[in-house]
Amino acid sequence: MAKSKKIPKGNKAYEQGYVSFSPEDLENRAKDDTVNSEAYELLDKAMFTSSHVSVRDKERGEVEIDDIYPITLEEANEMEHLLDQAESVAGNPRDTFFQDRLRELRGIVNWSKKRHWNFSWVIVVGVIVSVFILSECSDHRESKVKEVEKNVSIVENWAEKDTTISIEAFKNSDTYQNIDRFRDPNYYKESMLKRIAANYYGYVRAAKELRAKADTASTAQRKDEFLKWAEERDESAGKSLVEFEQANKLSFKDVKEMALKDVKADAKEAKGSARWIWFWNIFFLILIPVYIFAERPYGYAISRYRTEAKILGGIKKGGLAFAGGLVGLAGSIGFVEIVTKWSDGSTTREDDGTGPLRLGLKLLLLAAAVVVVCAVSCLLMLYSTIMGLTRNYNWKAITAGMKT
Repeated sequence: MAKSKKIPKGNKAYEQGYVSFSPEDLENRAKDDTVNSEAYELLDKAMFTSSHVSVRDKERGEVEIDDIYPITLEEANEMEHLLDQAESVAGNPRDTFFQDRLRELRGIVNWSKKRHWNFSWVIVVGVIVSVFILSECSDHRESKVKEVEKNVSIVENWAEKDTTISIEAFKNSDTYQNIDRFRDPNYYKESMLKRIAANYYGYVRAAKELRAKADTASTAQRKDEFLKWAEERDESAGKSLVEFEQANKLSFKDVKEMALKDVKADAKEAKGSARWIWFWNIFFLILIPVYIFAERPYGYAISRYRTEAKILGGIKKGGLAFAGGLVGLAGSIGFVEIVTKWSDGSTTREDDGTGPLRLGLKLLLLAAAVVVVCAVSCLLMLYSTIMGLTRNYNWKAITAGMKT
């Protein structure tokens, strides 16, 4: 039987399926101690009650160290019955070796038949951090909703205006802004026209650059390609100009209808986003106590799913290790200073110009570490809660008891 190098203690020993002796030890002892030989045979038989023990192992009289533990209540009761028989037939029940082995096996039975808190504080803390982050995001989204609702009211109360804006006014404008575009009908119309004008002048400049390249093309084929692309940009610019003229002719009523449609779409999106963040925030807040309740299995259930627990434990450790690596990487990013020594002996220090970039990278890595911990914690808690509720509680018996 394989022996564990590091001997676990307390509940860890039971959780890992540790046993300090093997069936071979009992067989050898039975040969030397004829007084308790029948009792040792029963102890040996008790070590093969678990259905984790394969038929081949039973035939060979060998068993893996973590397969001895019962994985159902029936197996735990069967093992206990064999231990009771062994104690009753023992010719010398006070023998130290016999008592130690009997006590250890009874400890396994007792542990298997009791419930144990099996939740992870690391996962709980990770989800609490997630709830805090979601709360902050929820507050931010609520502020966004109020801001958008305010914009709806502003648009609905616009005073009637009208204006015509020349496209040349946006000749040097490469970009447009959507910020505060609902404050005034003219400003909303202007922001819309800026977008179209930016496209128009972008196409015009691109066509000019392509024709310049055509003039210096090395081959006739390349020249034709540049000219073809320039014509395509001219065509796009023409479409943008038509679009600009059409938008510029919009009446106050048309502009207001467009703005209302636009701002109400923003409001709907903001409210939907806020609802989803609020939902997940409340969901994980409720999930924490449910997870703790669900993760209270019987010992035999822990033994049954020991392999799965090792996999989940590996995922948790892997996530923490990865997050720790990100934190370490962030810590390794230093700031570069330029030290200047002057003729009078004085020195000055100044950043080399990469300080803000380095700080941003450090914060990004730290944020990524937090996201990894939160994501792993939330996923493991959700999975463990679902599995715990379905495996660790007999809901048919509970509902039947509630009815009576």
